[in-house]
Amino acid sequence: MGIVFVTLLLVVFRPKGIQIGYSALIGGAAALLLGLVSLQNLETIWGIVWNSTFTFVAIIIFSLVLEEAGFFRYLGYKIALLSRSSRKLLFIYISLATALVSAFFANDGAILVMTPVTFLLLKDIGFSPREMIPYLLSVSFIADIGSTPFVISNLVNIIAASYFGIDFNTYALVMVLPDIVTVMGSLGVMYLVFRGQISGKFTIQNGFDGQQVSDRLIFRLAVPLTVSLMAAYAITGIYGIPIAFVAVPSIAALFFLAYFRRNIDTRKILREAPWQVVLFSIGMFIVVFSIANSGLDTALAGSFQYVNSHAGSFSLTVSGLLIVPFTSLLNNLPATMLSSLAVNSMGAPHGMVYELILANDIGTKISPIGSLATLLWLHDLSARRKLTISAAEYIKYGAIISLPALILGSLALTFMLGLA
Repeated sequence: MGIVFVTLLLVVFRPKGIQIGYSALIGGAAALLLGLVSLQNLETIWGIVWNSTFTFVAIIIFSLVLEEAGFFRYLGYKIALLSRSSRKLLFIYISLATALVSAFFANDGAILVMTPVTFLLLKDIGFSPREMIPYLLSVSFIADIGSTPFVISNLVNIIAASYFGIDFNTYALVMVLPDIVTVMGSLGVMYLVFRGQISGKFTIQNGFDGQQVSDRLIFRLAVPLTVSLMAAYAITGIYGIPIAFVAVPSIAALFFLAYFRRNIDTRKILREAPWQVVLFSIGMFIVVFSIANSGLDTALAGSFQYVNSHAGSFSLTVSGLLIVPFTSLLNNLPATMLSSLAVNSMGAPHGMVYELILANDIGTKISPIGSLATLLWLHDLSARRKLTISAAEYIKYGAIISLPALILGSLALTFMLGLA
């Protein structure tokens, strides 16, 4: 456990500006050198993460290409028009748009896209920094809470689905309803929490005149490409083809189209792609494997089995709550590995596989270090927007918003599994 905590301290505090991926690799190298992880374990880890890693990078690059083309700036303007000058409607539509972006472009993609879109939109409208906070918090919370419907919606989903051999279609049939329930539940809670801060009217000061579109062809391709990719994921999922085999070549073709058209700065996209997230995931998987080798996964599996024997219809809900301390304090990626190993040692009961995904997508929002999306969001606000949200303020809202969402989602999951 010592290596895990030291690694997370490096990730959170970044001494001498060391980036999060390098911090995780340092922890992974320490675990390997100390003999806590074997070379055979590394082979196992790569077998678990290769599909998720390549898919994740492809989807993030897809979202960044569309952002550079002006598609998401256009989306922000449409949200403002739909809101009819109501700040409350603006809050609701920003939250729902974030859920849609998260579902189709992953939670980290939603953070990378919707944070600047929301900030610039609110700035154009004339909001003060403090008036922006409820809207920006909704982006952070919904990006993760709304990232459960499809395998591609979160790196956690891709990892767990790959590990347990769940195809795209099977996953979506089970998880779409819990996702809708969690998004609407968390939106309802946030509306009640922030209702006093999102009242009143606003005026759109700067419209969308088309000048914000840098590449009209790619702008027009955004929706049909997204629909086509989702259809391809569904079709190939029937035959058990890894998602990376669809996502990587398709999105690479779009990237090279943008490169040869010269209207989008593709070098900027490659510079801004979250490569550190890839290094972080690999490094943290090595670190957490060392914990599993010490028997923590077996202890966690014992807790799950006890709950399954005594909690009846609420066993999934209680099991999900057991994962929350791990995912919120250790980060959701290592917690996903740990809980996956624990569930696998139980014989991988069907419901527990989906519950560990829900818990690691949603329960992670209690703390600011629980998810990489949150770390990216906080870094963007402080470094680029000069807007700081304290850890205490974040944690206060995190528990209020994410725990009810997880409970509602778990109950919806229990209902869906009961229909199967």
